[in-house]
Amino acid sequence: MQGKIYATSTEGKGSEFTFEVDLLRAAHAQTVAPRCRVDDFFIIVLSHNHSLAQSLLRQCSHWGISTLNSDSLPAATELIKHYPIAHTTCLILMDADLLEKNRNYHLS
Repeated sequence: MQGKIYATSTEGKGSEFTFEVDLLRAAHAQTVAPRCRVDDFFIIVLSHNHSLAQSLLRQCSHWGISTLNSDSLPAATELIKHYPIAHTTCLILMDADLLEKNRNYHLS
């Protein structure tokens, strides 16, 4: 197994540790596919957690689902206004933290 470890530290604020681990696919791994048609799905990933967002975006792309990514509800609203969404099913996956931070935000 290979990987990397990163650390950043700011005096008076604390330290942040990040790691990456390269995992190999197990010999007995199976491909997982959606049980329904997803070619007309559109998913907006709304998260300030970059790793989580990238993981969700990669999986959606693997399945052929169109996606957008944003780190705030106001920015996502602007993306939606300017992006032609012609899909039947539109889902928004949002971090609970962002939901709390945007509790008083109203879509216009």
